[in-house]
Amino acid sequence: MVEKKTLSGRVPADTEERFEEFRMRRGLNKTDAMRRLIEEGLDSYEATTENGVPNSTGEDSDSREEVAIGPLTQSEKWFSNKGESALAFVFLSAPATMALFVAFIIMQSFMGMTTADLPLQALALLISIGIALFSVSAVVAGAAWLAVKTGLARRLDRSSGDDEKEAAAG
Repeated sequence: MVEKKTLSGRVPADTEERFEEFRMRRGLNKTDAMRRLIEEGLDSYEATTENGVPNSTGEDSDSREEVAIGPLTQSEKWFSNKGESALAFVFLSAPATMALFVAFIIMQSFMGMTTADLPLQALALLISIGIALFSVSAVVAGAAWLAVKTGLARRLDRSSGDDEKEAAAG
């Protein structure tokens, strides 16, 4: 089991407000938010310094500028890729379904077909399938985006990493 230590410190009120905003945006409890900020801050600090020397731009790495969250984790990449694929499918299925709908209207209006005719029934079925695929793809894309933006994907990586560490230690 990994030994954990407790850290504490006093911060100005504006820093506490920024921390609470960070925590709420990502749906984290205080402990997980603090861990993430410390880990990512240390990673950022180590990336901008080399053997204790500030980076080549001469910036003080302890500046109060907001640090961007580091590279995507494996889970975030997976969710992001799935979300992009689903979004691409949304943009492909929408015009295809619309084209089927227009063909349905044209066949019914100008060719004098009724809804009992087989070609119109086939088009109606394809339109229904297109609407279903569009809806499912939109929900998947939204869920993937939400998982990345709220930090759920990053927490999945961290929790699986913790499980692996505990299994190796035990």
